[in-house]
Amino acid sequence: MGGAISKGRGVSRSFHRLPPRPKPHVRRAILGSLPLGPEAREGRRAWRCLLWALIALFLFQIQAGIKLHLPHPFIRVDVASVVLFFVALDLGAIEGVLSAFAVGFVADLFVLGPPGLCTFLAVALWTGAHLIPPRAFRYGWIGPGTLAFVFSLAFQVGILGLETLNRPSWEAPGPLAWASVVPVAALTAVCAVPFRSLLRRLDRMTSGEGSLRAR
Repeated sequence: MGGAISKGRGVSRSFHRLPPRPKPHVRRAILGSLPLGPEAREGRRAWRCLLWALIALFLFQIQAGIKLHLPHPFIRVDVASVVLFFVALDLGAIEGVLSAFAVGFVADLFVLGPPGLCTFLAVALWTGAHLIPPRAFRYGWIGPGTLAFVFSLAFQVGILGLETLNRPSWEAPGPLAWASVVPVAALTAVCAVPFRSLLRRLDRMTSGEGSLRAR
């Protein structure tokens, strides 16, 4: 009898346990998309997704011009990942996901793949990056640089993998395209960290934070 009562209490306690709370960085990502408190201003900056898309378009045009004079496949920067690296780590939920979609759409104009391929991967990478704990960025340039490398690696492998699945074997990416993934990701990581600092300054200027600090 006593054993049954103790088992009943254990069952009742398990039913009354609170569900596990999400980690702080996940809560901030979720609450950032809701019109609550000071985070409500984040939705008003959603128009800037066009700004980040125009920057990506400008960078793609520059890279296209460089490739005319330097067509080596290993010497290339993953432009979409450079901009998405900033978008995923520094923008709020509403502006961030819209910007990721816009940058992916621009990338689809330059990448010869199925329609919407880069857009899908951009939003998927943005979602995954929002779940990364902040301690990944505590080691100066090493943490962000490693993350930028992984970011570009995932974006390129996603494009090549989906193209391999959707195209016939004679049109699928060849060994040279796969071999260029790591060098391009390394070069992208070198460029992404300082370029993120420039975009953060532009972010403060266009969001009004710079003028408030000047006052």
